[in-house]
Amino acid sequence: MSVCLYTPLILAQELPGEDITERAESGDAEAQYLVGQSYKKSQNNLLAVDWLSRSAKQGYTQAQYELGKMYDQGLGIPENNRLAAEWYLSAAEAGLASAQYRLSEMYSSGKADSAGSNDAVSWMRKAAESGLLKAQTRMGDYHFQASDSPSDLDAAVGWYKKADAQGEVEATYKLGKILLDSSYLGSSPERAFAFFLKAAKAGQVDAKAEVGHCYLHGIGVLKDINEGVLWLTKAADQNNAFAQRNMGILYFDGRYVDRDYQLAAEFYQRSADQGDSVAQRNLSSMYRLGQGVEQDDRQAFILAQKSALQGYGLAQLNLGYAYRFGEGTAKNLVKAMQWYLLSRAEGQTAAEFNLRKIVPALSSEQRAEARFLADQCLTSNFSDCE
Repeated sequence: MSVCLYTPLILAQELPGEDITERAESGDAEAQYLVGQSYKKSQNNLLAVDWLSRSAKQGYTQAQYELGKMYDQGLGIPENNRLAAEWYLSAAEAGLASAQYRLSEMYSSGKADSAGSNDAVSWMRKAAESGLLKAQTRMGDYHFQASDSPSDLDAAVGWYKKADAQGEVEATYKLGKILLDSSYLGSSPERAFAFFLKAAKAGQVDAKAEVGHCYLHGIGVLKDINEGVLWLTKAADQNNAFAQRNMGILYFDGRYVDRDYQLAAEFYQRSADQGDSVAQRNLSSMYRLGQGVEQDDRQAFILAQKSALQGYGLAQLNLGYAYRFGEGTAKNLVKAMQWYLLSRAEGQTAAEFNLRKIVPALSSEQRAEARFLADQCLTSNFSDCE
């Protein structure tokens, strides 16, 4: 596939219809691209593919990119990852940052096979170096997720700062997360809060939750309960699970707001429904004790199990207790020992106390089975715990 560099064009609707059509039919690649885009905008995808294909085959970079998207999304043609990647590659090699970004995403997701193991990062870096904001944020993500050395976090901060400087609020929020991490040599709660607040004011919902949390606990800013509750409420109203969980804690504890178990349960439920393991465990305890909800041992067990399967040690402790005493499930001391072992591995000291209580009641075979189940659960990352 031959390539040519893309230069900005005037919109198709600014050109006379007959003139552009005549140019396209005579083989003008630019006109063919514009006709294709016009059909795409009117949702006539079959004709869009036809005209974009004509232009792309002549090496018109933007048409190659748009045709790649059509194959990628199955618009007007059957979805075809291989052809999508090929057209993206042609446009990427011509220097189109958006094509480089999409090609990288296809490689990293496994939707397309790359020639080299570092191709995904390489193409994303090219897009980022071209100034594409979302690519700069993704480069920050790559380095943050690697975190094999301080230089990785430094590189992540560098990319996030580039994107933040251009107004990318996701990068602004992620800068705050890194700077709040005490393991990072350049950590600074005050700078972290400043980035969170900047992102929150720009509408980033996760940042709103962090701002609320910081205000409540005086992290990087003077403690201000009213501001904390205000920002957490904003984030919770936008369905942020972390904020909903913290609102549940506020209403359950009753330290900064009037205690209201029913409201606490409602906030925990909204957070638990999104998979928050702490909210699931906390709501489980409320069902077990009948606080703000009708007492229900079975629901308590189900919620504790969901949380425990995410690796939350306190929920694993609760699950061991449920199996030990048959609350919400059949009594099973082998399963109780299994979950106590897992809870102990997560640092729950109460698990050791409970193990001492039940181990003498088990045979050597039962103890071996419990240890096997716990090991199997851990090695499978909690996907095989039965």
